[in-house]
Amino acid sequence: AGYDGPVRAVMMAGGKSRRLGYDKLLLSACGLPLIFIMYLKYSGIVGKPLVATDRDHVNGLSFLKFLGASVIVTPGTSYPDDVKFLLDVIQEPMLLLSADTIFLRREHIKRFLSLVKEKSVAAAVIKDNRTVLVGLNYVVPEDPEGQVVLLDDPELARSINVMSDLEAFKRWILQNGCFSLLQ
Repeated sequence: AGYDGPVRAVMMAGGKSRRLGYDKLLLSACGLPLIFIMYLKYSGIVGKPLVATDRDHVNGLSFLKFLGASVIVTPGTSYPDDVKFLLDVIQEPMLLLSADTIFLRREHIKRFLSLVKEKSVAAAVIKDNRTVLVGLNYVVPEDPEGQVVLLDDPELARSINVMSDLEAFKRWILQNGCFSLLQ
């Protein structure tokens, strides 16, 4: 019947933002940094997540402590390395939520968790005949690789990686309003 117990939620908030040219998590959306909005959103869905970031971002995210966030500093060498580090330190199953998966909603997370058993799972969607990982993972120490499950909302493939993504995101906010970011 899927995963139904408590799970430690971790918001992955590192990355280099090389393709965009500046730190996308500090981008202003509706007058607030995107990372602030995503932390509030995830807190409302899964409880206050642990924030995982690298040493290059830790000082810039210190304002999240105002919201009661706990921050853990990861090596920052790669997403898989950071996940391995978190598994080694925390040693329990975790729900990983990327801080830039802006279209991820409560129903996506609920559906994903219903598919989780006792193994690691990564969420993906099909977009343009490709399988695209969407920054939603459940990882367990005994099975760090896991499998992929498909969700049925191709909009989850969208994130902010290049300037055209940022422009599309701004248009989306104008059409849907700021409150929609928190849903």
